[in-house]
Amino acid sequence: MDKLPEKEQIIMNHFWEKGTMTVKELQSLYPDPKPHVNTLATHIRILEDKGYLKQKDGAGVNRFYPTRSRREVESRAFGEMIRDMFGNSYRNMVSYMVHDNKLSAEDLQEILDAIKEERTR
Repeated sequence: MDKLPEKEQIIMNHFWEKGTMTVKELQSLYPDPKPHVNTLATHIRILEDKGYLKQKDGAGVNRFYPTRSRREVESRAFGEMIRDMFGNSYRNMVSYMVHDNKLSAEDLQEILDAIKEERTR
């Protein structure tokens, strides 16, 4: 699953927030100047081809819905980043973040506490 271009990601965010929609309903979510309906329809068709959206006919109006949850897409993208940038090692990622001052000792302790709590459930 490829990382989505920004415009497609924005469209998917709208679908994850609102659920099933028509192209016109999607267009209404954008600020002015709104993208043209044909432009959005093209992006939706691309997202269908990629397997992110499906179409269902609703009384003569095509409605679209996401086929993957936001969580599934984020989890897969995160896993690919770990694989590609950190040799498939979460430990390497955490070490990088500590070394780059992105995680403090307090942050790490909170993470450890959360892990312990999750394992006792």
